[in-house]
Amino acid sequence: MRNRRDRRVALDAVTDAGSYSVTYQVSDFKYIVLDMASIADSDQVVQVQGGMGDDYAPATAQGVDNNWSYLYITDLATKTGYAGSVGATVSGAEYRKFSVDVDGMDYVSFHVSTGTAGAITVGISGYSE
Repeated sequence: MRNRRDRRVALDAVTDAGSYSVTYQVSDFKYIVLDMASIADSDQVVQVQGGMGDDYAPATAQGVDNNWSYLYITDLATKTGYAGSVGATVSGAEYRKFSVDVDGMDYVSFHVSTGTAGAITVGISGYSE
């Protein structure tokens, strides 16, 4: 039986590049599934950041006391993988699902690294199996 956390909204109709989500604890999960929804004129890039330890602060520089990294994202429809530092681009009116391996991570957050138009909403659900 899978242990699943109910869906939470990580980014809600975000329009600004440089926006960060709140931090989510994922230490009980092996994978998270993201659902990304965008509106017709949207052009956004979303990166997933994962970290270990209680000092996780994704909006600040990485370091010994701030151990985080960008995480690899896999599109569940196409099995296309996206390097964490590149992120996944969502353009136009799209609704897509992605998987992220968070095994060993304590926390994740989401960063809209670039965006030229529109808005994006990202939901998150965690799975242990």
